[in-house]
Amino acid sequence: MRRLFILAILAMAGYSSAQAQDGWSPMPPGAIAVTYCLGGRVRSVIDMEVIGTDSLEEIAVHEATHREQWRRKVQEAGECPTQYRTPAQALNAEIEAYCASRPIRMKRGFTQQEVDDNYLSRLYYQFGRALPMFTIVDSYRRGCP
Repeated sequence: MRRLFILAILAMAGYSSAQAQDGWSPMPPGAIAVTYCLGGRVRSVIDMEVIGTDSLEEIAVHEATHREQWRRKVQEAGECPTQYRTPAQALNAEIEAYCASRPIRMKRGFTQQEVDDNYLSRLYYQFGRALPMFTIVDSYRRGCP
């Protein structure tokens, strides 16, 4: 009975039981939210641990931005395209999402400098192996003035 319930939940979430049994998950290890495109459908997954926290609105706005980015890509390509071709393209998409969520974080009492420092730290952690720090900072400053 419990297995049937879990499979029903997975089906409602848009996964097939084969994907679940194969261990496929759109959520990378350590991530609290992810937006992805599969079979022409754009979905966001948010870790239940953030429900009820003061971070939820910021994360929801960030992921909504990614959903819109994917929808534009599906409209252009007619299907789910592959991920971004270059680290710089992925960086710019992430910057757009952080920029959209910045006002929400500032509403929580953080200064713009604190928010920008935090986001730059996250971006460096995510892209620092693929892009020089200068590129990350410069792209952020231009993309989210």
